[in-house]
Amino acid sequence: MASPKELVECVAEAFGLPVATVGMHDRALSDAGLRTKGGRGLNVPPVTAADAARLMIAVSATPVSGAAIANTVEQCRQYGALQAVDRRGAPLAWRQRRSVPSSLRDLPAGHTVEEALIGLIIGASDGSLGGFTPRVTFYAPVVRVLVSSVSNSKTFEAIEYGHVRPSSEIGMPQKGLVQERQFGADCIEAVGRLLARS
Repeated sequence: MASPKELVECVAEAFGLPVATVGMHDRALSDAGLRTKGGRGLNVPPVTAADAARLMIAVSATPVSGAAIANTVEQCRQYGALQAVDRRGAPLAWRQRRSVPSSLRDLPAGHTVEEALIGLIIGASDGSLGGFTPRVTFYAPVVRVLVSSVSNSKTFEAIEYGHVRPSSEIGMPQKGLVQERQFGADCIEAVGRLLARS
């Protein structure tokens, strides 16, 4: 059973960030009720795939350090709630894709980034990802996420997560500054291995 401390250490190592920084994100999520909490010492409840997904979202969607860590909860909620949509903003599902693990294929059309990441973590913890090699990319200032499967730098499957857009915005490219943060299979598998111990 993995503890919150072990999850923080695992995510910090996988993302290459200081434990203290990831710990601040975790503390903010815990204080907002977005991470399992309870007892102390031997009575600490084990973390869940949802706890891990939210921490990974918060760390990826928030500037790495500084005062912006205060926005952890808001960023986690905003990015985590983005839905799988096609270019017209209609709900989309992984079940229409080939070579997708059941932990993603079983998600409904319009599922969220948080649900997709939970599915990937569960797939990593039970070994069902198979040949699906995930990469998760967070974009800002236009808030969107791309979940894809890559091999040799080629994208095989991908779904964009965003908001339903008015028809006047369909096909409009993002203009100006674009920030990108991404993590891949190595990070997801590290967290999956930690949770598999439970």
